[in-house]
Amino acid sequence: MSNIDLELARQRGNRHSLSGELRERFEQAETGAVRRVRITANPAVAESTGGQHALWMLANLLARQFAVVHEIQIAVARVPLHDGVAHFGKGRDLAETLATTVGLVAGPAVRVSLPGDVQEPADVEACIGAARPASDVPRRFGAVGSGWNVAAGDPGQLPSIVPMDRGALGPYFAACLVAGEVFKLLGGLREGKGRFITSLNLSLWDWAEYPRWEELPAGDWPFGGELPSFYLIGAGAVGQAAAAALTASRQLRGFATVIDGDQIDGEGTNLNRYPLATTRDLGASKATLLGQHLQSTGFGVHTDDRNWPAYAYDPLLPNPRADLAQLEAEYRYRLILSCVDKNPARHAVQNFWPEFIIGASTSDLALAVAGYDMRSPYECLKCANPIEPPGPTIEELTHQLRQLSPLQQEQWACEHGLDQGAVVQHLANPRCGTLGEQEISRFARRGTANDWSVGFVSVAAGTLLGGFAKRCVNGQAVTSSRVFLRLPSW
Repeated sequence: MSNIDLELARQRGNRHSLSGELRERFEQAETGAVRRVRITANPAVAESTGGQHALWMLANLLARQFAVVHEIQIAVARVPLHDGVAHFGKGRDLAETLATTVGLVAGPAVRVSLPGDVQEPADVEACIGAARPASDVPRRFGAVGSGWNVAAGDPGQLPSIVPMDRGALGPYFAACLVAGEVFKLLGGLREGKGRFITSLNLSLWDWAEYPRWEELPAGDWPFGGELPSFYLIGAGAVGQAAAAALTASRQLRGFATVIDGDQIDGEGTNLNRYPLATTRDLGASKATLLGQHLQSTGFGVHTDDRNWPAYAYDPLLPNPRADLAQLEAEYRYRLILSCVDKNPARHAVQNFWPEFIIGASTSDLALAVAGYDMRSPYECLKCANPIEPPGPTIEELTHQLRQLSPLQQEQWACEHGLDQGAVVQHLANPRCGTLGEQEISRFARRGTANDWSVGFVSVAAGTLLGGFAKRCVNGQAVTSSRVFLRLPSW
């Protein structure tokens, strides 16, 4: 695999390789097989703003499937790029932009080729819009999105529509579906679980499937106007995706207070799911990165590099917006986008009893988005997200594992994506500071509900969160509404 840094790919694919099944497949890939994905598009769709939104996000997501995808072949027309499509990686035309985006995300962990380069036969074609089959690609997955709607399945059977607007909700969700199908194919379906999408017509307006594209509701459109001032708490995967979806059309404005105390991992192990972060952002403040993005698209922004509720409890650093500073002095928060990824953090948000919260979360290949109106008698963010029982301490876990045979210890380490030899060696002679202790500590910190995650699920959740937020513009947020979607799982 010349020009592909496999060690770097495995390192940055850590979060989606925590499954023992998938890690084993990654290790088998070292035999030399290159897994190639070819990105194609219906020519008319590729020239549209909505089609380009989908293609940019698709290239972005595929580039983050470290150690699953080794090479991405760009096979789309060199058409002019529309304004606002590329949140980063803008090139001279669409094809160059997609290739540059892949390079910024993956660096040497993924190889990329442009139209005109010699392209080897691909394992799978990822297509945006209705298109005829490629003769040298054995598997094909496609999708198209417009407005609030998305269709997915065989590219030859997709509706022949061209997005006619600048919105990114449908296009981004379409990209998530195609990226998910590629992941399931190359990573492998789990035995007895999952299926590939054959035909799907989905409305993001009412969260329902329909038999035909023509039956999907149009929803409220276009995506213009001004959002009420909001707090975006948690500037990681879901928060970045929500911001990308809200700003892609360049038609929406507002004022955002972005709060997050963490940084982009310096080793890049969370790049697999942060859609606005590239290799240039390693070690950067997540709040600052997301704030800069919002500001560059016309939003007013205030950022804070602390975790909630430290921000709320500090009267010495008020919001620069006088009206918001006055409300904050009274601990009043009208609209919060909750993008944190742990239930204790969600409880900390709810403890301030904001007027309205929109929250999004992911679990395995499922995602949930909900609106919580605190003026209503319905459930709150805490009710919907109870605190999980604490897991065992490192000492308790070590004691439990020492009761197993060395073979069982190896199997346990493999199942949880840990270094088998180091774990077994440590359990035979437990000592502080060993690699085995660090591995067991890493598992204990993330808990039995592990941190397995993939980019396309986080972006799908953030996209839906952005849709919920958009409905606040005209007062259309549904009181205590909730959507739970499970993508056909692998």
